[in-house]
Formats: sequence, C-alpha cells, structure tokens
Amino acid sequence: MANKKKFDWEGFFTKLWLGRKTMLWWIVGCAALGVFIAFTKPYEYTVQSSLAPEQTGLSNLSSLASMIGMNVGGLESTDAIDPSMFPDIASSLPFLIQVTETPVHSAKDTTMIPYLAWYKKQPTPLYVYVVKLPGIIMQKIRGYKPLPAAVSADSAKTPPYILLSEKDMARLGQIGKNISVTQNIKTMTITVSVTETDPMVATMLNAAILDILQQSIIRYKTSKAAADLRGYKSLSDSLYAEYRAKQADYADFVGKNRSISNELISAEKERLQSEMELTLRSLQQITQQRYLAEATLLEQKPAFAVLNPPAYPTEPDSSRKKIVLVWAFLGFVISALWLAYCKDYYKKSILFFQKFTVERL
Repeated sequence: MANKKKFDWEGFFTKLWLGRKTMLWWIVGCAALGVFIAFTKPYEYTVQSSLAPEQTGLSNLSSLASMIGMNVGGLESTDAIDPSMFPDIASSLPFLIQVTETPVHSAKDTTMIPYLAWYKKQPTPLYVYVVKLPGIIMQKIRGYKPLPAAVSADSAKTPPYILLSEKDMARLGQIGKNISVTQNIKTMTITVSVTETDPMVATMLNAAILDILQQSIIRYKTSKAAADLRGYKSLSDSLYAEYRAKQADYADFVGKNRSISNELISAEKERLQSEMELTLRSLQQITQQRYLAEATLLEQKPAFAVLNPPAYPTEPDSSRKKIVLVWAFLGFVISALWLAYCKDYYKKSILFFQKFTVERL
C-alpha cells in the first residue's frame, strides 16, 4: 500500500514567514473592516425559550370505556400536525404573517404597535449598504415586479393562496432569519430563539411565538374533536329518529293484529321487532361513541409544558471586540491560504498564459 504523503509543515511556515508583510496587510485590512462593521452594526439580543410536548393519550378514556365494555382502539389516530412539525411551521408564510401582526413595544417606548410596523421603522445598518450596494443599485434600476391581478372584491370565498409583493416576500425572509425553532430528537424538547435589536421586542416576540405554536396544535386538536363530536351527534340523532319510527311501526302493527294469529302475522311481527332491535343496538353503539367524543373534547389540554420561559436579556449577544477579532482571524486564514497555495498557482497561471500568448503570436 502506498505511503500517505505527509504535510510539509516546514515549507508551509516558511511561506508564511516570507510573506509576513502580505499577511500583516490582510490581517490589518480585515480587522479594519471588522471595526467598521462593529461600530455600524447595532447590538442584537437573543431570547431563548423551551417547551416540551405533554404525553396526552387516551388513558382516562380507556378506563371510562372499559367500564362500559367498549374498546377505544378505533379512536386512536395519528394527528396530521404534531410537535415535530414546528420547525416547518415556523418557516411557513402563514406563521410569519401572523408573527408580523404581533403587538410589541420597545424598551424605551411602551406604545404597542404591530411588529411589522416596528420592524419597518428600524434603520438599515451602514455596512449593509456597503456590502449590498451592487444589489441595491440593480434593484433600484429594475424595480420590483408588479403583483398579479387579485381576486375581485365581490368574491365571497377567500382565495386559497397568499398574494405578496416581492418586497414583502424579501422582508418576511429577513424576519424569518431572526426566528429559529428547533427540536431535540432525543428529549423532544422544542427550543425557540428570537434575535432582535431591541431586548423587549425580542422577549415579547418569543413569548408570542410560543403561544402561536401551542395554539396551532390546540386549535387543530380541538377542531378535530369537535368535528368528530358533530358527526356522532348527527348520526345519533338520525338513528334515534329511525328507531322511534320503527318502534312506532312495530307498536302499530302489534296493536292492529292483536286478535289475529297466523304465520304471516307472526313473521311480519318478528321482522319489525328484529329491525327495531338492530336499530337500537346501532343507536347504543353510536351513543357510546358520542359520549367518548364529548369526553375527548373536554379532556383537551395545553399540548406543551413551558420548561424555560422567555427572559429579558440584559446583555447583547457579542461585543464589538469579538467582531473585530473574528474578522482579523479571517484575514489571517485568507492570507495563509493565499501564501501557501493560491499564490504559486496564480504565478504558474500567469506564466502559462504569457507563454501561450507568445507562441500564438
């Protein structure tokens, strides 16, 4: 087996030493860029909270059902929405739109306004204009794409789609980057993280997101149980009316033929009695299902237990010194890669191009 080629550490450090001036310029230049970003970027505050899904099963209902000799296995089903979908829900447009409608206030002003209105008032950091200057210029030149024709005002049905402008979509994308919802697969714990330039806004937004996520599950489960209950009630009422009708037919037939005794009368009497009893058994089964559905609806509880509620942050995420150090280290890495690898390839490429040009001439 061929021996692996060892890394030439001596040659690597020799190249760095010979190009120390270039490396110094890179480090100083990136550090200066870091200073510019650090002093133009506003402080950011991150608020984290966590909650855990409660194990809500049908244990109580199973005990109730066993008392009446009924199996609830048919009632157990897999929900279409469960806590594992929270990261997907948090990145969806309906969720982000609902977040933008959350009332918040800053740490310095207690006036409550929608989060979107507060977000629009925040100044764009200077470094963003510098970094994204080409894109900003191109956007100003070409403008935003116009919205397609909307549904007419006289339409009674809400359209099953979301119609947003290109600018609104970009704004929602930026807001979505400030929100993080993750799940620990082992513990099933949901962690919600919100980053904003105002600590109070970040705290209030985190609390609102916790409520939105919990309500999305509770609303789904409650509406599902209520829909099941409405179905059982409708079927129970229908069977009860049918049973009363068959009971009346049986009583009327027996009353009219009380003094008559023959095989045809007996057979018809048994048929009517059998149909009445069959309808009664069906009614009893559906009534049991209805009672269990009512108990299911009453037993709906909050789907989660908040383990770590959002707390007001007193310190920003990172200091300006850390930003400068990160950029200085980035300058060191870029210069080291340039001196150790890219510089030699660049010189070889220039020589090859010059030789190729001379030969063509």
